[in-house]
Parts: sequence; structure tokens; C-alpha cells
Amino acid sequence: MQPLLEVKQLSKTYGGRTVVQDLDMTIYPGDIYGFLGPNGAGKTTTIRMILGLIQKSGGEILFAGQKMEELRDPFAEIGCLVEAPGLYPNLTGRQNLALFQKLRKKQDKARMEELLEMVDLKQAADQKVKAYSLGMKQRLAIAIALLPNPRLLVLDEPTNGLDPAGIREMRAFLKKLAGQGMTILISSHLLDEIEKVATRLCIIHGGKQVLEAPLEQLLQSHRDLEIVTAQPQAVFTFVTGWLKARGHSATTRLADGKVLIESFPDDSALLNAAMVQSGLPISELRMQSSRLEDMFMTITEGGQAHVGRVAGGSV
Repeated sequence: MQPLLEVKQLSKTYGGRTVVQDLDMTIYPGDIYGFLGPNGAGKTTTIRMILGLIQKSGGEILFAGQKMEELRDPFAEIGCLVEAPGLYPNLTGRQNLALFQKLRKKQDKARMEELLEMVDLKQAADQKVKAYSLGMKQRLAIAIALLPNPRLLVLDEPTNGLDPAGIREMRAFLKKLAGQGMTILISSHLLDEIEKVATRLCIIHGGKQVLEAPLEQLLQSHRDLEIVTAQPQAVFTFVTGWLKARGHSATTRLADGKVLIESFPDDSALLNAAMVQSGLPISELRMQSSRLEDMFMTITEGGQAHVGRVAGGSV
């Protein structure tokens, strides 16, 4: 499948300081692509370069195989919300949509009504925007971004300032859009929310990519194995030697009287058979997938990037 958006060796330098360096990203049609990184990692700078709001210092950006700067009208292909919604508070939701449609020199009432339905603002369309909640304003701003029926929607921190109910609404809305075939690039610091909606993931740190992979594969590849036993020290010693003999460098530790193998790299049945054959008393094996937040902290902890591989994708 051809990527919808490819970022290759993208870089940005300000006054001799590099804020994005040799960044690669690949977004396929239908992805909800989670773009993560600590504050100052270069996420917003990257998004602004993709949208052409600032010039890149190096690299290239391809949309459906075509260089972004060669697109006749990039904003017909890419809708975006990168700042607080720039809405007119004394106009209604419908009037805001009509105004922005007119600015694009188009008039399509059917498209307006379709979008109001899509963002769940049909009932509030004739209310003034100053009476809208922040979540409603965000959805209206997204509707404006979708006016030209773009193929990609780019959202930079769309849940900023939303209360828990607003965050849930935004999550449901993004899933709804994806279900209708929209490809979405979303930058966020709310890892739990990204874990609930994303299909693919990219983490950058210090302006560099340290991870890109399908989210489900990533979570499955970072599984911890917990071993319940009456002899934790003996099992710990055996497991450490067993992993080393097989060429694995997984971290093994004792925790609350149990043995924990972080990012377990092998078949638990093989390990269980080896322990039983050695006469070790094993009560239970529990496989636990790591949460995105735990992986994110491990990857970015101490200012260092930890780089690995997952099933053909960088992790």
C-alpha cells in the first residue's frame, strides 16, 4: 500500500540549533497516527513543516507520492487544527462554516449540513459560538478543516483544555472519523488517549525519531512475564542463565516475591518446560502487556533514547 504521507530525513535548524533532525514518518491511508514526544521534542515544529507553515531546513515531504511543494492546493488535501480554534463567537456554528466556505470561494450547503452532522453539532448549529463549550468549539474547528473534504486531518493537541467529558467526546469523534475512512495525524501528550485511538505510533525525542510501529504490535512486543513461585531466588538465577544462553538481554528482576522478565522475548511454554524439567516449583505464569505510558517513560527517560525493532518497524 502506498503511504499517504511520507516524511524523509526532515530537519529544521534555528540559528544554528537543530530542533528536528533526520526525521522519518510513514502514514498509510486509514491510519490514526499518534505523534508523541516530551515537551520540546519537535512535534509542533514537524507539524508546521508538514503543513508548509514554516520552511524545512532539509529532507522531503511526500503526499501520495508527490512532493508537498508541488501540490496545487495542499489545504485541499490536508485539513488541520494546530492552534486554538479561530472562530467568530458572535456568529452561529452554521454561519462560521458558511463564512469559511466562502473564503475558499465555494458554496456547498449540502457539505455544510453533512459536516454539522458528522461533528454532532446539528442541534446546536444555529446557536452562537460564544455559547459553545470548548469541546463543541474544537469540533466546529475540525468541521471547518474538513470543508474541502481532505484526505488527511492533522490535529495538534486537540484535547488541550478539555474536561474529561470533552476528552471522551473527542476520542469518540476521532474513532467515528476513522471509521468513515479519514486518515488522522494526531499529536498529543495524553498517552492514555492515544493508546485508545491510535493504529500506528511515532515517538520523537530531541528532534529525532526513536520509535515508529503499529501500536498493537508495539504493545504485544513489550510484554512482561511474571512468574509466581515458592523459590523466587532459585527461579531468578535459572531464568537469568536461560535467557543468556539463548542470546537474550531481557531484564530479569525480583519484585514482591515474584520473578519478572521485562519485555519477555520468547515463548513462555518453552521457559515453563525448562523450569519444570529443572525441578523448580512454578505456581503460575502471567503475561502482561506494557502500557503505552510505561513504554514512553522508558524510551525517553533520562534524556536518552532507547532504540529497538518491532516486526519490521522501528521501535
